[in-house]
Amino acid sequence: MELRQSFAEAVRQHRHGATGAASSLCATILSHDPDFADAWHLAGLIAHQVGRTDDGLAHVQHAIRLRPENAEYYGHLSSILLAADKCNAALEAADAAVRLAAESPAAWYHHGSALHELGQHEQAIFSLTRAIDLGIDQPAAWNCLGLSKINLGHFSQAVVAFESSLAVSPRQASPWYHLSKLVNTGDYQFSKDQIAGIESLID
Repeated sequence: MELRQSFAEAVRQHRHGATGAASSLCATILSHDPDFADAWHLAGLIAHQVGRTDDGLAHVQHAIRLRPENAEYYGHLSSILLAADKCNAALEAADAAVRLAAESPAAWYHHGSALHELGQHEQAIFSLTRAIDLGIDQPAAWNCLGLSKINLGHFSQAVVAFESSLAVSPRQASPWYHLSKLVNTGDYQFSKDQIAGIESLID
C-alpha cells in the first residue's frame, strides 16, 4: 500500500478508536520514510492518548522539526504540554500556532486554554472568544470560557458560556457541574427541563 494511503488508513483507525492499529501503521510508514511528518504527529497524539506523554511530546516535536510551518502540530503540542502541566511551554507552542494560522479556531482555542491555566483570564477570554467567533465546534471552548468568566466574577456571562456548551453537546457532565456550583451560590437556577436533562445523565 502506498504510504499516503497507509496514512489515511491510520487516521481512519484512530478516529474509530483503534489506537493500536493506527500506531502500528504509523510505525510501518516511518520505517519506510522517517521524514513523514504527519505520521510522527499522529504517532505522538496516539502515544499521549494511551498515557505515554513523553513519547507523545517527542514525536510531535520531531514532526515540527520536519514541518515547522504547520500550525496544527503546534496546537496539539500545546495541548499535550498542558496535560503535562507545562503551562508556559504550552503557551509558547500556542503562540506559534496563532502566528502561523491567525484564522484557525483551533489555534486560538489552544491559546486560550493555555492562558486560562496560567490564570491570565482576560487574555484567555479574548482568545477563546476569537476561537468561537471563527467557528470552533468544541464544547470545551465554551466550558473554558465559562471558567475564565467565573474567575473574573462574570457569573451571568459564565452561565451563557456553559449553556452554549450544552447546546452543542447536552450529555457532557462538565457544564452541568459548573452550573450546579452556580446554583449553590445562588447565581443560577435550573429549569424543569434542565433537571430532567441532568436526571437522564444519571439514569
